[in-house]
Amino acid sequence: MNRISKSVSLVIRSERLMAERRMAVIGKQTGLLAFGVLVAGIGVIMITGAAYLALAEWLGPPLAALIVSLVDFALAIAVVIIASKQSAEEEIRPVMEVRDMAMDDLDQEFQIATQDVRAVVDGVRAIGQNPLGLGNIGMFAPLITALLKVLQK
Repeated sequence: MNRISKSVSLVIRSERLMAERRMAVIGKQTGLLAFGVLVAGIGVIMITGAAYLALAEWLGPPLAALIVSLVDFALAIAVVIIASKQSAEEEIRPVMEVRDMAMDDLDQEFQIATQDVRAVVDGVRAIGQNPLGLGNIGMFAPLITALLKVLQK
């Protein structure tokens, strides 16, 4: 029973750690996307100013403003690309392995418990079929084994 509680505890802690890492990545993505939007906003303002000045003075200082605004857009695009590539999967891989091991351990414990219960049920059925027979003594072995396992834990 102690192994089962440890396995359940490991599964719960693993899931919590994976959720925390995913939320941290979402926070980073949100910050980078907000910065990208800010830079894009500045770029739009610069393009608008550059377009106005380009038409007003015909290829003077506005050309510099246009170039700066294009660089702003390139920067915004780069930030958005970086933000979209953020992933928590690499960081949570070890935690996922621990969770999977705990789940496997739980599965094995439940299979053993199922086999023990089946053995006891078969023994009870044997008593029903031959209530006074001496062949039923062997059916107590799985029951005693299961009880000893529980008492040892």
